[in-house]
Amino acid sequence: MSRTIGPARSREGRGGVARLLPSARSVLLIAAAAVVALMVAMVTWGGLNKLRAPRLALAATPTNGFAYAQAVLAGIAGQIGDTPGRLAKVSISPAQRETALEGYAREPFASQGLAIVALGAESDGESVRARKLMAAALELTRRDSLVNGWTVLDASRRNDLDAAIAALNRSMTTNPATASIYVPAMVQSLRQNASVDVLARILARRPTWELEFWRAAVVATQTIGNTGKLRARLVRNSADDKDIDRALLTALAANREFATATTLYRARSGGRTSGSDAIVGNADFGAVPGWPPFDWEVLATGEYSGTIARDGRGLVVEALPGSGGLVARQLVTIPPGPMRLRAALAHPFEHNANRLAVRLSCATTDARVFEAEIIAPTLARDFAPGGCRYHWLDVVVQPGDTENREPLALRRVEIVPVAR
Repeated sequence: MSRTIGPARSREGRGGVARLLPSARSVLLIAAAAVVALMVAMVTWGGLNKLRAPRLALAATPTNGFAYAQAVLAGIAGQIGDTPGRLAKVSISPAQRETALEGYAREPFASQGLAIVALGAESDGESVRARKLMAAALELTRRDSLVNGWTVLDASRRNDLDAAIAALNRSMTTNPATASIYVPAMVQSLRQNASVDVLARILARRPTWELEFWRAAVVATQTIGNTGKLRARLVRNSADDKDIDRALLTALAANREFATATTLYRARSGGRTSGSDAIVGNADFGAVPGWPPFDWEVLATGEYSGTIARDGRGLVVEALPGSGGLVARQLVTIPPGPMRLRAALAHPFEHNANRLAVRLSCATTDARVFEAEIIAPTLARDFAPGGCRYHWLDVVVQPGDTENREPLALRRVEIVPVAR
């Protein structure tokens, strides 16, 4: 009993792939019935060792086809490294191609054999043939990191954003270990506005690498605007998601992406709890801030601090004598027209003690609109926002002239239109 195993036979069942492969010698194996059981055992043994020890697997007879490709990969591993971009510079020798073909001939599902031949075609300048061979390898398995990595690179070179992101997603989904390599590339794709639509479709399926992606995207300042736009299009409600949303809102404001931050805030909060028409959210400090900087961001240092009291006193500010600085702030959107800021202390002001003041600045230009001390129990200050839409409303503690260390309490701060 005899059968022919080799490229000549494999072409009959592989259609177009065979026409892409160079000719290779046929290998004739004559298996006597008396040694069939032994040969099956040897193939099994070779399969178990194809990844752990490819050279050991090659010592088995008949040789496991996967081991041929693994042997070649071991030889070119230094050229590839862990960077997909280096795949374009891999050099495949004629002997290595022959070895990869031999493995593919012995095992038609050896995707890496096809991938190695494709790399050889690329090194010869045959990019179209390389792309077809890699596509054929991808049909065999979606889990091959070499094939996925090359597909990412090829799509990027062709500026095919959809294909590149799809390949990145496929690679990270089938092999989570690649996320540390590919997540930064996925984040950087947000430099292109078109990537928002593509990533929204993928992230809507909650892939395994999603949380790692968001953690990287929140700190990538160069793409923070599109990160905010992407995030606003997705419904997210878990505890981890809320932490990411808060961090992203802060990052967007720090990078002056105020319109995007406002869109994300409205998508997550559903509007201000104190009324949709209120310019200052949580104006009476009656709730724990939920979404800074659109709610109060309360700050503290070793010398002064602000806290929102649960007993109704409002914002309680404590400061060492002679110290002062920012204790609370909020990003507010002020419409055009004359406005009035009103503030009220929770108890009478004590002369020469530390004092509280409110400060309003244009968030876009940093230009100060005004700063006013709350000298009496209440303060009213009229102003016009001019052409600035987004403002920082700050509460600051100013040092006094005495050693009085009694805390100050601000009961309310609001901005309302002035009736004409």
